[in-house]
Amino acid sequence: MGGGPVMDVVAYPLAAKLLECLCAELEASLAGPVCRCCVVPGGRGIRRWTAACASAGGGQGQAWTRVSRMFPTSQRFPAPLQEAPPTCFLPGSWAVELEAGVYRCAATMAEDGTPPSCEEVDRDARVVLDDAAAIRRAVMCCFAAQSRVVVPGQWQAIGPSGGCQGGVMTLLVQAYDCCPT
Repeated sequence: MGGGPVMDVVAYPLAAKLLECLCAELEASLAGPVCRCCVVPGGRGIRRWTAACASAGGGQGQAWTRVSRMFPTSQRFPAPLQEAPPTCFLPGSWAVELEAGVYRCAATMAEDGTPPSCEEVDRDARVVLDDAAAIRRAVMCCFAAQSRVVVPGQWQAIGPSGGCQGGVMTLLVQAYDCCPT
């Protein structure tokens, strides 16, 4: 194969588009914009990153999307293909599983061991659920203009742990990949 590097035209553009939608939804969220908004590789290692960041624009926390898996699908999306595909199977349908997440600071115990107040914990609950709503809106609306089939998955809370909390949601998006002609 000649020429320069070949960029993925199936999965990465979906993750990048979802990130754009998610970060836009977070702009109007209860906690506001995040200071880090990235497409990330690999597993759920994002939780090891600190959410205690702030930008000059007042952003706090981080949001991400990632591709967690891909598989060829049958004509009944998102059912996995159960037999070997032809060399260049048509329509070349793939299920791309994406994850979208948000992780922010949460109230913690005071140095003297006093737990956070009910008001602080209530605000944390409101923030994490409002961020979950932003993820849902991004998942459900982002690919509508492209007429893509989207199957939303579960939203799952992360934490609170170590002063951080958030949540992730998965989704399957139908994509096509054809053999070069």
